[in-house]
Amino acid sequence: MGCGHNGGVRKLLLSSSLFLLPVLALAAADAQEAAPAEVPDQRLVEVIYANDDRPQTEDFHTVYTFWLSKQGTGNEREIYNWAHQGGGGTQPGGQENGDKCLAIFKTLTEPEKLPENSNLVVTVRCFEDGRWLEKRFDVDALPPDVFKITDIAAYPGMKFPTIRESREREAKRRLCELYLDLSDQTKSATLDYDYRQHLEIRCPELGKKLRISYSAGYEFRGVHQDSFRFTTHAHSGEVSEDVVAAFLEQLRKLPVEGLESVGAEPRRCYGLIILDDQRRDVRASADQASRKAWQACVEEFLRQHVPQEQMKTATREMEGETVKAQAIDFPTLLANPARYDGKRVRLSGYAESFVWTEFAPAKEDIGKDNSKRSIWVLESSPFADPARISKAENGVMTVEGSFLWFNDERQGLGSIVAITERRPVVVAAEEKKAE
Repeated sequence: MGCGHNGGVRKLLLSSSLFLLPVLALAAADAQEAAPAEVPDQRLVEVIYANDDRPQTEDFHTVYTFWLSKQGTGNEREIYNWAHQGGGGTQPGGQENGDKCLAIFKTLTEPEKLPENSNLVVTVRCFEDGRWLEKRFDVDALPPDVFKITDIAAYPGMKFPTIRESREREAKRRLCELYLDLSDQTKSATLDYDYRQHLEIRCPELGKKLRISYSAGYEFRGVHQDSFRFTTHAHSGEVSEDVVAAFLEQLRKLPVEGLESVGAEPRRCYGLIILDDQRRDVRASADQASRKAWQACVEEFLRQHVPQEQMKTATREMEGETVKAQAIDFPTLLANPARYDGKRVRLSGYAESFVWTEFAPAKEDIGKDNSKRSIWVLESSPFADPARISKAENGVMTVEGSFLWFNDERQGLGSIVAITERRPVVVAAEEKKAE
């Protein structure tokens, strides 16, 4: 479980420890009195249960552990093939509360028969005399005394999600959820961009209405002209189950053969569709018949069930690469991003790349609060002079491009697109001095 790179980290730590052993031995010889070894905090109680009905080795299967130790309480969440998360805090009376839980634990009797599905089992463990004692129970028939233990050791009033509810939620999700992401490329002598549509229908919880979110916008690479005018759309709201059921039934009847592969040659991917828990990579462009059928069905659904007045539409104009960029600094941009929306700018800051490149006034601003202190740097323009585009991804950089303000803290402050310069500051400064 957990992230796949942990093994490499452990090997590195072990190697470092072996290197340090001789040094530590010499230091110990010089010390008059060795410091007492720190005694690790001992856990006294653990309550373990699954939070879904997925197979144990399926991605995102989640297991929770709530614990009480001598010094505090906390919890962990193990998400298969993704992450191990958790935390806790100090709390007095750990040993006393642990003794209370142990006394209750000893009065509990395991059922003669447990569910075959391990996700239906809650495990309670108590530590006594240097060993763990363990008892297991049916999550749908927990003895009341189990809740007494969780009241003392974990959180008062703690409730276990029944797998029955999980199954109902999962069945509903499979029938009612949709993820659709489609894009089309425009490439000409002066333009290179993708027009992207995203439609998502989610089932948040049992008993609650389905939610729909839709967006249509642009991902710019190059705009080698004075300006470009474009329109974006966005909508988020609730939708009835009957409407969604009818829409998804229509989608299930659409052709998929030509959608996933066109001809013998491999083609670029134009997005993906996830329906009924089945993922399909879309390799048909907008002019293919199968893709047109899906597009028409989506557009008709939006026309009928998303009122025009609820669709947020914005038309904007962006300066292109043939416009001279104005040199500004980060404090100026951060103080008034709306003023520079759509403008060609040239500024310096610290860049750090992971999946995307984050650009901020200084290294210490990276990763702290993307919505207020940093922006995103996207792809370099195919029309840019290669000499002005450095292969270096991290460090103090000068970047020139068109700034787009998001005006949405969930996405971040904004981004720079159609980039015609991205180089370490020292290079840019030396060339300017030479001029």
